[in-house]
Amino acid sequence: MARRSDHTREELKKAILESSWNIVQKDGFSELTARHIASDIGYAPGTIYNIFNSMDDLYLNINSMTLDKLYDTLSSPKCQAAKKTPVQNMKKMAQLYREFTKEYKPYWLMLFTYILPDNK
Repeated sequence: MARRSDHTREELKKAILESSWNIVQKDGFSELTARHIASDIGYAPGTIYNIFNSMDDLYLNINSMTLDKLYDTLSSPKCQAAKKTPVQNMKKMAQLYREFTKEYKPYWLMLFTYILPDNK
């Protein structure tokens, strides 16, 4: 295991998010646990909680990354072609949305599977 001083807080946050993203892609949201992430990055599970307030906080960060990617997809120039009618642009947007949900299916499912606890 790496020592605390080996990585900055930002480096650890980035490593945790990257590992989490990869775990969801490969194994699905149900396998996204502190123990699994920690094993992947070579730290103790407590490190996850030193960087994120809770696993809920981490899940929300992953969902935010998914929504950022969706925003980038739907705001691309392909959806706003000046020579196309608004209807044609909306059809392109719908097509890209469908493609996005297929390409990012594990993350898309996570958006709808994860339920934020009432006390958050």
